[in-house]
Amino acid sequence: MERGGDNYREKGKGGKSHGQKADQLLRNMDPMQDPCENFYEYACGGWLKDNIIPEEDFIYSTFSGLKLQLEKDLKTNRLLTFINPDVDPCSDFYEYVCGGWSRTTVIPDDLTSHSLIVEMSEQNTLKVLKAELEEENDHWSNSTDMSRDMYAACMDTDAINAKQEAPLVDFMAMFGGWPMVTPDWNESAFDPFAVLGKLRNVGFEILLLMNVMPDSYNSSINILYLDQPTLGLSARDYYLKPENDKYVQAYRVYMRTSAMLLNTAAIDEAAISKAVDDVIAFETRIAEIDWDTYLAHALPADLKLEPQEKIILKQPEFFKAFNEMLIQGVSAEVKANYVMWRVVQSTAWNLDKRFRDAAFEYNMVVSGVQSPKARWRDCVTVVQSKLGMAVGYIYIKAVFPEAYKAEAEKMISYIRSAFKEIVEELDWMTDPTKKVSQEKVDAIVEHIGYPDYITDPVTLDAEYEGLSVSGDHFDNIIKYSQWSSLLYMTQLRKPVDESK
Repeated sequence: MERGGDNYREKGKGGKSHGQKADQLLRNMDPMQDPCENFYEYACGGWLKDNIIPEEDFIYSTFSGLKLQLEKDLKTNRLLTFINPDVDPCSDFYEYVCGGWSRTTVIPDDLTSHSLIVEMSEQNTLKVLKAELEEENDHWSNSTDMSRDMYAACMDTDAINAKQEAPLVDFMAMFGGWPMVTPDWNESAFDPFAVLGKLRNVGFEILLLMNVMPDSYNSSINILYLDQPTLGLSARDYYLKPENDKYVQAYRVYMRTSAMLLNTAAIDEAAISKAVDDVIAFETRIAEIDWDTYLAHALPADLKLEPQEKIILKQPEFFKAFNEMLIQGVSAEVKANYVMWRVVQSTAWNLDKRFRDAAFEYNMVVSGVQSPKARWRDCVTVVQSKLGMAVGYIYIKAVFPEAYKAEAEKMISYIRSAFKEIVEELDWMTDPTKKVSQEKVDAIVEHIGYPDYITDPVTLDAEYEGLSVSGDHFDNIIKYSQWSSLLYMTQLRKPVDESK
């Protein structure tokens, strides 16, 4: 640490300047001692002279001092309300530490669980981002502007409600429409594998999960992974165990309600109910997949699989069972109804209030929430999940000075150097092994706070090249889904970027 200059006077997180902290360290030292002879006395001799062991104790340390200070702080600190002093910490430490908080804290109606971490995230992240995303005159880069535009479009419920179901109807029409609400649906034009592949190409993973990730056996290269699908209900036990029937019924109501909201052709409700029952029955079974057709449509047009392409099957037993679990007697209409229902389920929250209300009624049963989240909370989460690096810059600009990152990086460099010195001094390690150890230390990639590139508007904007945002919330969600799917798939066979 440097004495003098701005670094010496700069305030640290605890309120003391770095100079004050350095002075405290100097007082703890005994400069009259030779550190090569007795490093402990050199580093702590001053503290030992100034701190006498209290008569009631047989040892004393800086931790003892911290304990006393903490006890003082607790008397005026909110932390005191968290504990349950009536409980013996040796018998039930959790209840002793958290009993007061558990007794006095009520889970908010819009959450399924609650904790101090959630509470801190609310204060330190969500509300900060809300304020920053609502700042209209803070242009820094195109990507940060996109973040604010996406948030504004998400918050514009008047525009979203005015469009009603039209955005979803138009989107599904690109894939042949949803049979249960489309009276002139053309079964002969429906190729389930082509539709599934095309939907995966725009980010919808139905009946199969496909991702490009680093190879588990060669982490420098990205390869293709295939996995078993998720279901409309979050767990297969919901379908199989009688005690979970209330969840299946809520799911059935949710699907039927969504279909009725999209039923602009006034199709008979009984017919829709029958189609819903068929979809739920189908969802417990697995359809035969034409891999060549599926992959041809799921991958970008200019990316073709090679004959010897390496593909990781994350659930081999699932894929082994495919040929033994072919669907017999299931019509193309039922398959199409299921596929389009999963599209509806994935996008309904982005439509008008009627669809959001239907989704909430379902979530009340499945997750136990009692009220929907405030719109701004959901919109902050949407933007944060999709434009994470751009939102990240907005956040660090508000609360994370660059000096904090520099200080942490300096500390890590000291640790790295010290470790390398220790390795060199080991008499039991051979020189070739020491060399490998040093190389491993040098190969460690530091991830402190945020990647440096997000502080440069040019490189940050390059991160989102090809993505655009408008005032149409539903359109933004679909465009991002398609853009991100293309981005990930085009990483196939490419080296892994360790900076991200």
